[in-house]
Amino acid sequence: MDDSLELILRKYPVLESSKEKLERMLEGTYCLHASWGFGKIKSYDATLDRFVIDFEDGPKEHLMTPEFCIRKLEILDPQHLLVRFYQDPDELRKQIKEDPITVILQMMQENHQTEIVASEIERNFKPIIGIATYRSWWNRTRKLIADDERIHPVEGNVNTFTLCAEPMNTAIELLQQFDLYRDPVSKIAVLEKVLHLSDEHRQNMIPHIPVFIDALQVAIAKDSQLPVAKKLQACFIRDHLLQMQGEGAEFVEPSAKSILLEANHNLSSIVEQLPPHYTSQFLDLVACVYPDEWEERCAQLLKNSTGKFTSECVLFFIERGCPEVVAGYFARWLREHTLKAPVLYWILKNRHARRFADVIDEHLIGIELLRTVFRTVDVEALHMTGNKRIPLAELLSKDYNLIQDLLATASLEEARDVAQMLWMSHGFNALTKKSLLARFIKIFPQIQSLVMKDVQQVAEEQNSLKVSQESLEIKRKEYEDLISRRIPENKLAIQVAKEQGDLRENSEYKMARQDQEMLLALKAQLETDLAHAQVINFEEASTEAVSVGSTVKLQNCETQKIEEYSILGAWDSNPDKNILSYQSPLGKELMGKKVRQVISRSEDHDVSEWTIEAIGRWIDSQSH
Repeated sequence: MDDSLELILRKYPVLESSKEKLERMLEGTYCLHASWGFGKIKSYDATLDRFVIDFEDGPKEHLMTPEFCIRKLEILDPQHLLVRFYQDPDELRKQIKEDPITVILQMMQENHQTEIVASEIERNFKPIIGIATYRSWWNRTRKLIADDERIHPVEGNVNTFTLCAEPMNTAIELLQQFDLYRDPVSKIAVLEKVLHLSDEHRQNMIPHIPVFIDALQVAIAKDSQLPVAKKLQACFIRDHLLQMQGEGAEFVEPSAKSILLEANHNLSSIVEQLPPHYTSQFLDLVACVYPDEWEERCAQLLKNSTGKFTSECVLFFIERGCPEVVAGYFARWLREHTLKAPVLYWILKNRHARRFADVIDEHLIGIELLRTVFRTVDVEALHMTGNKRIPLAELLSKDYNLIQDLLATASLEEARDVAQMLWMSHGFNALTKKSLLARFIKIFPQIQSLVMKDVQQVAEEQNSLKVSQESLEIKRKEYEDLISRRIPENKLAIQVAKEQGDLRENSEYKMARQDQEMLLALKAQLETDLAHAQVINFEEASTEAVSVGSTVKLQNCETQKIEEYSILGAWDSNPDKNILSYQSPLGKELMGKKVRQVISRSEDHDVSEWTIEAIGRWIDSQSH
C-alpha cells in the first residue's frame, strides 16, 4: 500500500489529513457503507485510480475513488462484530449465547466506549441473533448484567450501561462475599471470580490466598456432601491460587487425581457439572488417572459430549498423536447405531475442516451417515416438546451441499431407500421435505417417481412390520417388563434422588431423569412397533422371487464363494445363523429379485457383485 498511498496523496493532497485511514485500507480489509452495507476491499487499481470493493448486499467489484472512500466508508477493525460474524457466524452466535457480557464489552472496547445504550446493543446484535429470538436473549442478558461486576446500569437510566469506574471495588466486594458466605459452594463461586480478575487486582489478593486455600481444603477433604465435580473445581482453583503465590501443587492432598480415583463416578456426569473452562483440564486429569485406559475413557466422554466439549475431546486425541483412534470410534459407533445427535452434528459441521481431516475419514461421509441423521431426527422429533428446534434437521436444511456430499458414493437403490425415510420422517415439515427431496432428485433424477407416489401407499409400506409370532411374543414381554418393572423402578429412583437435596447439584437425580427419557423413548418405540406388527407364518413365500420367508443362495461373481441366507421377519435377525431381517440392507437389496439376477453388496467400503443362484422357502427347510 505504500506506493499506492504515495500516488493517492500526490493526486489528492487534501487527503493528507486522512492518511491514517488510507493506510488501513489494505487488500482484504472490511468496511461499511451507509447504503450498501458490509463490504470487503479487494484491491487498489492504480491505473483507474479506484479501490475495487465487493459489497455483501450491494454491487460486486465496485470502483470507488479514494476521496469517496474516505467520505463514505467506515473501515472496520478485524475484531469488529460484523467482521467476526462474516468470518465465523456460528462461533460468534455461540459466544453471544454463552457469554454475552464479554462480547458486549469487546464491542465497547473496539469503539473506545465507556457507556452503551440498549438501542445500540439491539442494532448490533439483532441481525446476528435473529429478530425472533432477540427479545428473549436480551431479557436473559439484562439479568446477567445485573450480576456482573464489569458493567452496570447507569443510575436513573436502566437502558444505559457503563463500565465500572472503580475496578478495585470488585476485589473488595469479593473479599466481603467470601467472609459472608458459609457454605462451600458459594465460597467456591466467589474464588472462581477471583481467578477472573485482571492481573493487577489478582496480585492484591495474594495476601488472602492462605485463607482461601484453607477454606478450599475443608470443602475438598471434609465436606462429604459436596459433589465430585465441585470438589474437582475446588482443587483446580486451589492449584491456581498456589501458582499465584509461586508455589507448586504437585504434592498437595487431596489432589484432583486422588478425588477422581476415589469417586469412581461416571465421567460424563462429572464433566457435565464442571464449568466449561475446566473441561480441557479434566481431560488431562483423566489421562493422568487412567494411563492404561485413557483412550477408552476419553472416547466415552467424546461419545456423550455436546457443544464445544466435542471439539475439545477430538483435539485432545489429535494433540496426543492418535487421530486414527477417534476415526475408528466414529466408524464403530456408526456401525453400532450409537452415534449421538451432538457428535453427529459435529461430524457433519466439520466434515471439510482441515484440522480434522485425519479424524473424519472420507468413508464416514456417506449414505449410512445420512440414514443415521434421519433416524436421529425422527427420534428427537418423537420426544420433542413445544417449539424446540432440532439442530440436525436445521443443518440438513441450511447446508445445501450436505446431501450431495452424503450421497456421493450411494447407489440408486440406497438413495431411494433413504429418500423414503425422509418422506416418512416426523422431523421435517412438508415444505422442507420437498426441498430436501429436490436435492435427491438433482443427483438421482429417477427418484422423481417417489415424489409422485401416493403418500398413503408409502406410509403403509413404511409402517407395516411383518413379524413372526415368536418374535412378537418376545417384543410383548419386553414391553410388559418395561411398564410393569423398569419404569416404576425408575420413577422410585427419581423420587429417592429428589429427597437428597438441591437438584442442580444432584448427579443421581440427573442420571435417573436421563434413564427416564431413555425408557419413555423405548416405550414409545415399542408401542409404535407393536401397533404396526403384522404376524406372518412365511407360508406365502414363493420360489419365483425373493420375499419374506425365502432362502437365497448367492455366489460371488469374482471369487465364486457361495453364501446362503434366510430372509425372515423384521425382528428375526440372527447373523450367526445367516438369518436376516427383510429390513436389513442386504434384505432390502434382495427383496423382489429373481434367480440369475446380480446384486451389489458393500462391506468395509468394498463393493462386490453376487449372483442369485437359487431361491427356496425357509418353511420347507424347517420340515426336514
